[in-house]
Amino acid sequence: MKLTPREQIDKLQQSSNILASRGFNIGLAVLAIILLIAAIITKHPVLIMLCVFSGVVAIGSRSSKRHLKNAATSMAHGTPIKGNTMISIEVPLGDDRFYATIDGRDNKSWKIEFIPQGWRPQEGSESVTVYYLDGIDWPTLIVGQDGIMVPDINRNF
Repeated sequence: MKLTPREQIDKLQQSSNILASRGFNIGLAVLAIILLIAAIITKHPVLIMLCVFSGVVAIGSRSSKRHLKNAATSMAHGTPIKGNTMISIEVPLGDDRFYATIDGRDNKSWKIEFIPQGWRPQEGSESVTVYYLDGIDWPTLIVGQDGIMVPDINRNF
């Protein structure tokens, strides 16, 4: 199902609110501990796998949470700058990886990896609005005609 950029922004803000609560990470950590105790008592391999999975998700969500929170905040408090981006798609091991190269402020270029939510990017150049937050060098949100791009990994050229 294809979502409009506005619908994608609404989903971003909802996701950001859920992840922003400390309870999310604490809940996952508590779940991992409970599963670890249960796995030790029962010696059941499925409980060990679930414990490891919960722990990895709790750790991984901390990084994603920061990027999602910055992206959601930048809509209200960020500095929007009109610009262009070059979208590229790589297929290293069968899964598409999406990249946007942006000429940023202060003559810096950024290549960010993003995971599209509710749209399918096409390779090529596109006019976008790039949002920055004070204190963060890289773009925190890129809004194009077909969708939004929230940085997952960024590199400065």
